[in-house]
Amino acid sequence: MALTSILITLIALVVLVLILFEVKKTKHKVLLILVLGFILFGYFSFVMVFKNKPISIKNLSDVDNLLNLYFSWLGQVFNNIKIITGQITKMDWSSNNSIKNITKNFI
Repeated sequence: MALTSILITLIALVVLVLILFEVKKTKHKVLLILVLGFILFGYFSFVMVFKNKPISIKNLSDVDNLLNLYFSWLGQVFNNIKIITGQITKMDWSSNNSIKNITKNFI
């Protein structure tokens, strides 16, 4: 319930900001979209990390643990993207004869 109300509030704020900046120049729109994208990415990634974990920010050590967990998760996401990109570049993307071999076997 609380997540839904926060999400609706965020969407309303995004729409409001887009309406307010509609009269600005294109470079302002691009910057606005980038900033809003970073804000939405931060929000949804934060929700994803702490979905099933209790969050307590009563003292500074709790905040430190919270930030350490979030940034370690974020670092692991970028590491996984790096690994996937590396594996994609190692693949043989040239044309292959597998389709020709399959059709020969059926004929």
